[in-house]
Amino acid sequence: MNKQLTAEEIFDIRDKMGELAQKIHNVVEGNSDTIPARIAKDLNDEKSKIDDLVKDLTNVAIEKLLTDLKNPAEKISKAIERLGKALKKINDFNEFLADLANVVNIVGIIATGVVGGIGSVNIRSAFQSLNDLVG
Repeated sequence: MNKQLTAEEIFDIRDKMGELAQKIHNVVEGNSDTIPARIAKDLNDEKSKIDDLVKDLTNVAIEKLLTDLKNPAEKISKAIERLGKALKKINDFNEFLADLANVVNIVGIIATGVVGGIGSVNIRSAFQSLNDLVG
């Protein structure tokens, strides 16, 4: 099973390796008069390799963090896009409701005018409103 390490786990490994490199350094420096030069050189070479790995792990962990941040950013962007489309639908629906309310109002004016005997001027005005609404 291949488990991908999290950025935090990679940083933890990097820190442990950094501690190991520091311990090697301390041993070499603390015992420079008793450790043969060849062994000190070998230890310093190994410490340098560990230091290089620490740098590499830092880069890997940072890249992992950036990747981990990119995925939610893409999801947020898509969600904002969907919200924008939903808002447009709501605005379109609100316009429809306003138009429907105007039609109901105009029909009410006409019906009241016909039933109540209101003059043709009010009915003509209602029809003009209806024409304005239809465009």
